[in-house]
Amino acid sequence: MACQAWVAYRDGDHELAARSGNEALVDWASEGRVGAGVFQWTALFPLVGVAVERGQFDEATVHAAALLDPYQQSLPIELESALRVAVEKGGAKHLSTVLKLARPLGYA
Repeated sequence: MACQAWVAYRDGDHELAARSGNEALVDWASEGRVGAGVFQWTALFPLVGVAVERGQFDEATVHAAALLDPYQQSLPIELESALRVAVEKGGAKHLSTVLKLARPLGYA
């Protein structure tokens, strides 16, 4: 479902991206598959993007914060730094910066 969320987001299908990303998070949690064994960014970056598009900046910030979990795959330093700023300050500008950096790197 996370891969489907990622592809749907890249294709501009925000409904499918949101539905698939949320389903992936629920599935992982119900199976106790959180932490280093699951690359949650595949679901979380699309959810950040959809939330930003919908103007749901608090929700986007929650998903962005989850990307900073130290048990997750390390992100490129520039992207991680932008995420930290976005989580600290919130808002469309900082979250949009994260997405602009993430897209060419293949994360969003």
